Amino acid sequence: MSGVDFLDSNVLIYTIDAAHPEKRATAKAIVADSIARQAAVISFQVVQETLDEARILVLPGEKFSVADAEALLANARTRIPAEVNVTVEIATRLERTPRGKTPLIVHRPPVHEALRRVGVEPMLTH
Repeated sequence: MSGVDFLDSNVLIYTIDAAHPEKRATAKAIVADSIARQAAVISFQVVQETLDEARILVLPGEKFSVADAEALLANARTRIPAEVNVTVEIATRLERTPRGKTPLIVHRPPVHEALRRVGVEPMLTH
């Protein structure tokens, strides 16, 4: 596998969307291809515990490997400052909001406080 596969839930929704036939056909092709290759990553979430610590939680697919974890970490390193310690962890579930949504990024209270100190109001997920 050359990289980590990720299948967003919106793609699954388009597979049954009769109102958008082009999107439906594309979505069906994406899902078929992903199933054929047994996607490595079902879903993931970044949890920022503090300003200098973040975890990437991964719901692994059948073929998830150490190489996939390394690829995720390398990709994160291109977007996250070097002073932030980032780890990749296998998870059995991801955090959800009270409305059942799964946010891509979760900031813990120490991060909220730091953001407020610089005038940024954090988006609360819980």
